[in-house]
This record gives sequence, structure tokens and C-alpha cells, in this order.
Amino acid sequence: MFLVTWIESEEVNYRLVMKHELTSFIAIHCINSLDNHLMVQELNSYQNFTH
Repeated sequence: MFLVTWIESEEVNYRLVMKHELTSFIAIHCINSLDNHLMVQELNSYQNFTH
């Protein structure tokens, strides 16, 4: 799972995207890394979290 964040017309947008959807999501939404300040963060899940 990835958190995709980008700026579009002074508006900050974000979406949670599955790994297999990442490339097509960026292409479909015409997100350019320089023009839209694209940031992609991989989210890790800990199912067996212990203290």
C-alpha cells in the first residue's frame, strides 16, 4: 500500500494506492513529479505488533 500525495492548483491531494495500481494511477491522473510535487510513501503494516 502506498500513500500518493501531490499538489494540483494550490490543493493538496492524497490517495491510498495498491502497489499494482501505482503506475497506472499516476499516469491516469497526469501527475508529474516536478510540476505537481509528487510524493510516494510506502506504508508498512504490522499485523503481529508486540511491545
